[in-house]
Amino acid sequence: LKDKLEMELVCYSPGHSTVEHHHAGQDEIFMILEGTGTITVGEEAVRVGPGSLVYAPADIKHAVQPDAEGRMVMVFV
Repeated sequence: LKDKLEMELVCYSPGHSTVEHHHAGQDEIFMILEGTGTITVGEEAVRVGPGSLVYAPADIKHAVQPDAEGRMVMVFV
């Protein structure tokens, strides 16, 4: 299972983001722990905050844009 599953805790400082990208053959789930922002999956932009879960299917472009004020903390699997 270790070679098929990855989990990471990410802390975005104000002004940082993740540019649009995709993962070949790898789904991703984002769970927001702190802060607010927007996660775009394909053509859909979703506002997120603490407790939000967002699913990004494999091979679909996605991006993370925290709000300018404060930090955003999330876990992705």
